[in-house]
Amino acid sequence: MTLVAGLSMGGRPAFVGDLLTSWRMPTSVTLPTRPEYAVHTNANGFFASGLAQKLVIVRPYLMIAWAGSVEVARNLVIYLDEKLPKDREQFPGNENVLLSALNSLPSSVEVVALLIYKDTIQPLCVHAKGFEVDKRRIYLLGTGGEAFFNYILSAADAMPMPDNDEGFAARAVMVNFVGNAIMAQYSSKYGLSDSWGGGFEVAYAADDGFKKVENILVRCWSLNPDGGLGNIGTSFLVHYQGDALHLTTFGEHERTTIVQSWLDRPFIIPPEKTIAAEWSIDLFFRVTDGVRFCAVQKEFPWSRQRSEFHFRQGRLAGWEMDKSRVDQIIERIGKTDPTTDRFSLSTL
Repeated sequence: MTLVAGLSMGGRPAFVGDLLTSWRMPTSVTLPTRPEYAVHTNANGFFASGLAQKLVIVRPYLMIAWAGSVEVARNLVIYLDEKLPKDREQFPGNENVLLSALNSLPSSVEVVALLIYKDTIQPLCVHAKGFEVDKRRIYLLGTGGEAFFNYILSAADAMPMPDNDEGFAARAVMVNFVGNAIMAQYSSKYGLSDSWGGGFEVAYAADDGFKKVENILVRCWSLNPDGGLGNIGTSFLVHYQGDALHLTTFGEHERTTIVQSWLDRPFIIPPEKTIAAEWSIDLFFRVTDGVRFCAVQKEFPWSRQRSEFHFRQGRLAGWEMDKSRVDQIIERIGKTDPTTDRFSLSTL
């Protein structure tokens, strides 16, 4: 299942995209959060074939969100990278380069091209759906759009409206949706119907152009009947080296999966690097009743509970975490009625 979605709630938009590519022929692949090299089937009867970034920042002023044909999307991105000027100030006069490329796309691909043009963000939709619900602008691409739409409807009452100009709430909603989608995969054990290929990315518009949300930590816990804390799935960190997405799993299975960008931009991996989580997603599965909980926290530089990951030559060398926040979340879960308290915004 493919899902790329966008959301604006009165501020700048945020987009979320899965990484999984699939086709009709069974092929053995290794996915980031699965230790086995195997054939993975999704809900549509297709098979996992690999991973790709579906949110591509071609220029600081242009982002391509896509679903569908990998070949068509790749050719579009490479063409635009070759033809478009580097700076936004030089784009006027080159509008037809972008528009003609979008107009020639076949129905095998869905695209939303987000263009920062004359101080406004223009969404250009090709074979994609864009609509407004309760003053929230929503864009859906791929077969997983229904899951995202239902999530937005169920969480609507807890969403702060209107968003601030920077679109922070839209970003937070996207990160929260990702956590819930991954939790559904781990707790149901279904496979790849909602697995996002084991990873995801979130992008947004900033003052100086489009950016990816970096350093997202996902931790997966089970709340056991004896009161102990276990694991429901693979925990991982999403981070970037240049344009390449790195998904580093830790714990029982430690490895880094690299999802390269189609844009051939060189970068240097430093000999040593420490990454502090900027967003933390803690997923909890209560074994006694099967109830799922997802807690999302934006980390700030002054936070004493931020997790840190240490890398040497691009490989994970160690990490440091503060368990006190997890204990606070578990305490909050014990006071929560999941039948009535679906969403809440609060500080710990």
